[in-house]
Amino acid sequence: MKKGLGIGLLMILLAGGVWYFVQKQEDDIVQQVEEDYMQDGIIRAYDRSNAQRLSESLGQYMQYVLLLDDEVRFKEQVKILKDHFLVERGSEVYIKWELGEKTATNAWIDDIRISETLLQAGKQFNEPSYLKLASRIETTLLKRQQIDGNIVDFYDWDLQQATDVLHLNYLEPPALKRLQLLDFAKEKVAQAKREGPFTAELYYANQDESKWADDKVVNMIDQVLIERLRVGVTGKADETFQAFISKELKNGKVYARYDRLSAKPTMKDESSSVYAMLVPLLTGEERSFVLNRLQEIETTNAKETHVFDVLNKAVILKEFE
Repeated sequence: MKKGLGIGLLMILLAGGVWYFVQKQEDDIVQQVEEDYMQDGIIRAYDRSNAQRLSESLGQYMQYVLLLDDEVRFKEQVKILKDHFLVERGSEVYIKWELGEKTATNAWIDDIRISETLLQAGKQFNEPSYLKLASRIETTLLKRQQIDGNIVDFYDWDLQQATDVLHLNYLEPPALKRLQLLDFAKEKVAQAKREGPFTAELYYANQDESKWADDKVVNMIDQVLIERLRVGVTGKADETFQAFISKELKNGKVYARYDRLSAKPTMKDESSSVYAMLVPLLTGEERSFVLNRLQEIETTNAKETHVFDVLNKAVILKEFE
């Protein structure tokens, strides 16, 4: 009888040890972010004392821990959101794009990323308060950041004035569909100026005109995001852009920046974010090649690597693992 009790006790202890061991195993990205980028629970852009603390980073990390189904960490980041970034203005609410006493503006893309993640988390974790907060954020966005029906990048709460510019790469198809803005986005993409495979990034509502963000150079993060927007609202890829990407991949690399007129790289740097954002647009061998290249790119030096690149890479590799 004592022998039986001993075996039973041993099994319980072993099971408990296994549970403890599993619980202590941290996801590599979580460990990297929390050890290298996080200070007092708030994520910094770099592992530097003066680095920016952005709502962009908060939203990306919320996306990632949601993919991990980590309810505890998600709740912690919602608290960071409420305690440090969220600003109440009567019944309205907005998210500071950057922490700072003088920051009185938000950013459409960051607010939408966070509200979209809150909506998903509200369902995944059965937490109604997340759904309510997301609704408040989006109600404020739609009230304050439209000019004659045109979405714009931000609203200045001190000046009580919205900008008149929109970065097309800031528009996300899932949110556009939910907010019934697909037709607006489809129209703006169709009207945007083109130069070879590239699309003008900016739309000015007051002038009803698209413009380039730079006179000579395009950033491939912006271009890939615009292509994802195009596919999301039209259901079709742009053949010129697709051919350009295929050519670059056959040559072995997609670079971070290109000359707008010649479509030649202006630098030999690659970007993990460019590759990460390309993945959903690709299939077959091209997708496999980009996923492999994405894994090869080093993103562990927190003093030199923006957390944006770390988390873009992590989210895509988790989604396509």
